Amino acid sequence: MSAPSKFRPELSRRIESFMAKGFSLTAFAGSIKVSRETVYQWDRTIKEFSDALAIARARRTLYWERRLMKARGDSRAVIFALRNACSDEWKQEPEVSVTLNNDVKVDTSRPVEQWGKAELRAELMRRNALPKLPVLNGTKRN
Repeated sequence: MSAPSKFRPELSRRIESFMAKGFSLTAFAGSIKVSRETVYQWDRTIKEFSDALAIARARRTLYWERRLMKARGDSRAVIFALRNACSDEWKQEPEVSVTLNNDVKVDTSRPVEQWGKAELRAELMRRNALPKLPVLNGTKRN
C-alpha cells in the first residue's frame, strides 16, 4: 500500500503565485516539504495541478523577462535565470567554429545548407572525406 498523497487542491493555486515570483519548481517543492519528484508525479497524474504548473511556468518566465527589460548594466544573472526557467526559448546555442590549416573558419552552429563552398571543402578536409582527384600530366589537382 502506498503512502497517502500530500496533494491538496489549494496547491494548484499556490504553485502559480509562488512561481510567479521567479521561484523554481524545486523551490516550490521545498516550500511545501515534498520532493521535486513528488511534484513531477502530481504533474503527470493530476490534471488540475498539471494545468496550474503550465501557467506557473509561464508566469515565472514573465517574471524573469520583466526583470530583464528593467535590467540596467549587467544582466547576465537574469539571462542565466531565463535559460534555466524557460530553456526551450532561452537556451544558449553553443558557438562552435573550427579554423583549419587553410584559414577557413567553419561555423558548425549554422546549418550546413548555409555554408559556402570554402566552408564545405574545409569541413570535408577536416573529415578526410575529400574525393581522390585524378592525376593530370603528373600534377595532382586540388
